[in-house]
Formats: sequence, C-alpha cells, structure tokens
Amino acid sequence: MPKQFHSRNKIWNRKAIKVNNSYLCAMTNTKYPQKPPAGAFRVTVERVVKHDSRERMHYEYAYTVEAAPTGNDFLDHLAALVTRHGNVSAATYAAMIGITAPQLNATLAALSGAGLLEWTDEFAGSVAEALLAATNWRVKRVAEAALMSSPRAFNAFFRRRYKCTPQEWRWAHR
Repeated sequence: MPKQFHSRNKIWNRKAIKVNNSYLCAMTNTKYPQKPPAGAFRVTVERVVKHDSRERMHYEYAYTVEAAPTGNDFLDHLAALVTRHGNVSAATYAAMIGITAPQLNATLAALSGAGLLEWTDEFAGSVAEALLAATNWRVKRVAEAALMSSPRAFNAFFRRRYKCTPQEWRWAHR
C-alpha cells in the first residue's frame, strides 16, 4: 500500500514504479483523477482545390495530427504512438514501449493522472472535432481518420463524450 498524504480534501499517493530498470516517483491524486492536458493533440486541416479534366473544381482535405510536447519523454513517446495507432489495447502499447500493461497503466496514472483510455479518447476527440468542423466528410470517413474500429463504435464514443451525435455536433459548430 503506497503511503498516503492528506491536504485539503485530497488524498495523494506516493508511488514508485519500476520501468526498464529505472524508478519513476510521482505524486498522484487518487480522489480527483485528471485528464490528459488540453490540446495534447494538435490537428490541422487544409483544403486543397483540384481541377478535373473538365476544369471543374473539387475540394480535397488534408489533415495532420501531432502530439504537443509535454516535457516528459515517456508521455511524449506514448502520445506519438497514440497518433499512429489510435484505439488499441494497453497490452499492445505496453509491448511497443517494452513494459507490461500493468506497468503502463501505473506509470500513466503516476505521471499524468489519466489512464490510457483517456489518452486515446483525447486523440479521437481532437481529430473528430477538427474534421467535423472543417470538412464535409461523412461520419464513416471521420471515424476512420480518428482510428476508430467502426462507425458504430465512433458514434457510441461521440455520444458518451459529447452527449450528442456527430452530425448534431457538426450542425452546432459550423
């Protein structure tokens, strides 16, 4: 059991986590879990005008996603992996980093106060917000860009996070 510290209605746990033969010590707030930092993922959308053989204009959209630097090598590396792989299991991310899934979850809890699900949700939400607001893509294509497994899973995620459908969110934010 980690040692607990009390201050103004908060309970802080001191954790020492061994990752690749080095220890990470951090104070974690167990009473009020945090989210990943706002703006952890930056999404830029560009509209490109193309002409076909009959000189008609068509619009294509190009987007890029980059992880904002946090100042912590572990969190920066994880954010880069999330931008490449999206919503995969904790065991998959842990294997990519070279640790076990429990070590990954404990390290994330100690360093950021947020779990892997919150990080992947922040990524998917950032991509979805940018693409729904800036493009006329169908929801299925936005779901693929957010690296969600299916449009149905994307709709369920969106309803859970924003309390409305993607189409309703698009109409409200255009």
